[in-house]
Amino acid sequence: MQFNRAGAVPLPEAASAVEEHTRPVALQGTTAYLMTPEALLIVDTRTGRRLAAIRPQHPPQPAFHGVGQMVAAAPVITEVQGKTQALATFVVIVPGHGTTPEHRAVELVAVDTTTRTLAWRMTLPLSDDSSARQLSQVVGVQGTTAIVNVAPPANVSTPGTVHAVDLSTRTLRWTHENAHALALAGNQVVGVAPNRGRRQLTAWAVQDGRTRWRTMTITSREMQAQAAGSSLLAISGIDYETADPFFALVDPATGAQLDRRTGDGATAYCLFDQVEVLVCSRETLTKTRQVFAIDATTGKRLWQLPAHGQLAPRVTAVWHGAVYTTTDYNGSTVLDARTGKDRNARPGASPVIVNGVVGIVETQYGQLTAYPTSG
Repeated sequence: MQFNRAGAVPLPEAASAVEEHTRPVALQGTTAYLMTPEALLIVDTRTGRRLAAIRPQHPPQPAFHGVGQMVAAAPVITEVQGKTQALATFVVIVPGHGTTPEHRAVELVAVDTTTRTLAWRMTLPLSDDSSARQLSQVVGVQGTTAIVNVAPPANVSTPGTVHAVDLSTRTLRWTHENAHALALAGNQVVGVAPNRGRRQLTAWAVQDGRTRWRTMTITSREMQAQAAGSSLLAISGIDYETADPFFALVDPATGAQLDRRTGDGATAYCLFDQVEVLVCSRETLTKTRQVFAIDATTGKRLWQLPAHGQLAPRVTAVWHGAVYTTTDYNGSTVLDARTGKDRNARPGASPVIVNGVVGIVETQYGQLTAYPTSG
């Protein structure tokens, strides 16, 4: 697959990335759904034309564009009762009325991807105990249940709220306060919650919110979790008690740790190719980059770079057996996800988001640009 640089189209600046790995974009064919703090923008990637803007019913919380802060989370595209919808959330300010004071809430909107119009919206409760800015996001969808997480950006040590919403009836299934949802793996919601004075990695059943298992005491403020289907979960962060980075592979069904590593360079950022391979990258304290791949079914390492004369590139995206990368000297390269070998040494671009027809490329300043594919 090649990317056509001549056909590159800039996307609205409002949806530019602020923090690495937090691009607020979802793709469906040649249509991009771009999340901003104020609206969900629907854009034709072939022309850059804005097709629609879906705004919340109530005023959104004031946007904070601080350095390194995530200002919006990507929408999720899913099928509900035979219709494809884009789901997005906003933290809004609900005006006071009568004896009810002004308060914050979460607004969940569903957009029909065929008509590009609002299908429905609903309001979810939000504890107003904290004045901290909140980031809301749809973590994922299992069946007809959507998991919504609301918490301060990139901080699992601060209390958050997890909601489970039935998309078919548009009702709230369950809520957990003082918790963070990190990922959805099969029928389990995996996150962080308190237990006997400590915060632990915890799994709740999607259906009813009951706790399935607890493991790993979490002292890290910032964590990354990536589910690889329903059989594997990669967790990484920094242990604040020891100052050591950690990386662990967890069985989402049981909480069993299949692999755990600590020390120099052990923390890693992982991406799932949506088929069978988890690709992770990390940097040691000496700034040496390492890239490795894991079989999502068995949890076994498939390959690691650098090795055998190959450099460890910077991974930008993975999709359907392809690893999109860039190197300091040789530019864009596509690797085979199962072997780590070069598949295409001149793809034309290194997208951060990709499907079969378009790739979204990010400049060094966070500007997002759509590149059509060919071949």
